[in-house]
Amino acid sequence: MMILSIGLAMTANAAVIGTYTHDYGKSSGLIAPSEYGKHKGRHVEVGSAGSGRSDFRDIIDISGIGPNVTVDSIDLMLMFDEAGPDPKKSENWFVEISGAGSGIGTNTVAMLDEDQAPQTFTLRPGTDAFEAAVAGLRIDFTFTEPGIGRSDAFRLFSATVRVNGSVVAAVPLPAPGVLLLAALGALAFLRRRSAAATNRKLPQT
Repeated sequence: MMILSIGLAMTANAAVIGTYTHDYGKSSGLIAPSEYGKHKGRHVEVGSAGSGRSDFRDIIDISGIGPNVTVDSIDLMLMFDEAGPDPKKSENWFVEISGAGSGIGTNTVAMLDEDQAPQTFTLRPGTDAFEAAVAGLRIDFTFTEPGIGRSDAFRLFSATVRVNGSVVAAVPLPAPGVLLLAALGALAFLRRRSAAATNRKLPQT
C-alpha cells in the first residue's frame, strides 16, 4: 500500500478515487496522444516503427487524485481492435508502462488480445510500474512488437486510467486530548471572570 501523505489520519473504505480517459481521434472532443503515427477520425493507428518499437506513446496525468490519498492499485484499460495475436503473420503486440522493468522489453506488462478488448492491466504495490506511476503521478505507456522489419498495425480508440484507493480523513482527537482542550477552555473562562470581577471592584476616580 502506498500512502501519499503522512500525518494523523485514517482511511475510508477503498474505492475509485480518480478516473482519467483519453479518447483518441481527430473528431471534435477527441485528443491526440503525446506521440502517434496515423491520427484518424475516431482512433489512432498504432504501427511498427522499427526495432520492435511502435510509433505511439502517451502520458496520462493522474495528479488530480490529490495528496491526501492511499493508492491500492491502478488500472489501465485499453479499447482497441485488429491487434491479434495472429499466428499466421506472427503479429503480437505488447503494452509497455514506464517502470515495469521486466519482460520482452524493459517495461513490458502484458500482450494485447483483441478478443479480450477492452483489456485491463492492473498495477499493484511492489511492482516497478506501480511505484513509477505513484511517484510521478502519471501513466507513461507505449507498445512494442518483437521482430525486425515489422509492418503490422492496430487501432487504438481510448485509454482509461482508474486509480483505486481511499481518501485520508482526519482522525478525531483521543479522549485525553479532548479533556485537555476542555480544561484549557475552562481555565481561560475562569480567568476572564476573575478579571471582570476585579475591574468592577476598582474605585472610581
